[in-house]
Amino acid sequence: MQLQALSVVAPWGHYIAEGRKRVEVRSWRPGATPIRNLLIVENDRRLTEPGDTDPAGRAVAVVDVADVHSWRPDEAEAACSTWEPGWWAWTIEHVRPIAAPLPMLAARKLYRVDVDENVVSKHLNRADGEPYASPTAMTQNDADAVVLVPYDPNWPTMFMEMANSLRHRFGDTIDRIEHVGSTAIPGMSAKPVVDMLVAIQTFEQAKQLIVPALVGEGWDYWWRDDRPPGHMMLIKRDARTGVRTHHVHMAPLKQAALWQRVTFRDYLIAHPAEARRYEQLKRELVMCLAEDREAYTTGKGQYVRAATARAVQWAEATGRT
Repeated sequence: MQLQALSVVAPWGHYIAEGRKRVEVRSWRPGATPIRNLLIVENDRRLTEPGDTDPAGRAVAVVDVADVHSWRPDEAEAACSTWEPGWWAWTIEHVRPIAAPLPMLAARKLYRVDVDENVVSKHLNRADGEPYASPTAMTQNDADAVVLVPYDPNWPTMFMEMANSLRHRFGDTIDRIEHVGSTAIPGMSAKPVVDMLVAIQTFEQAKQLIVPALVGEGWDYWWRDDRPPGHMMLIKRDARTGVRTHHVHMAPLKQAALWQRVTFRDYLIAHPAEARRYEQLKRELVMCLAEDREAYTTGKGQYVRAATARAVQWAEATGRT
């Protein structure tokens, strides 16, 4: 059978499938509405040129588009985006998620695809919002809300004060300390949490000398095995409010992938347009995911991986490695 399809860049396709995103925003409008049984195909890059396609798409939901109208400011949250004039809002209804996303070509505009009737037809009459297991879902084990605030010129001072404290206390167990994350990018809005990357000699030594001392003062300790090969993460909170103030990531220098965060930081500082693009993505994600820190982090993943690859190439080309 054939269905009309619309490609949506990750992670927004899954957010449509999960019911988080109820308005899709486009610069163009279809010829007629409503559109019934529209296949949502998620892919990992924007298709900007005529005839541009991506063979690595995956069908994640079947939806109806009830109507298309000029995007209104009161629809920003439903679109998971900050409002701008001049765009069209596609109102999404009757969302039927596809439990196991299907490999599918992604293309520009509305296009038609051949699908296996036996596989897709069972989704066409499902109830709106019927639960399904998202393949990218993560267990929520930290309910701290995500809040973005304007850049605070005090963040570098907070980093230096903590870095000096750690060096003074733990001396030769620490080889290097870097300020990473959005609070290290001048002018960028961010979660008001200072991210620090600390080079340690060995995990064993740090677990014996550093972790007990900080945990004894109320820090949270977490072994991050969700990002192979894993690293130590310690979280400092404000003693009065319990709000996070510092994330301290620890690993030996030989874990090159983790230390690419420094290259990513330097790349954004040197490329303001790229930094603005990242900041806009964060603003859009927080519209839908403020209460789900892990989903917010996952939503940034595709962009961060691609931008980090560009950052590494830039560093090699400019002799910064």
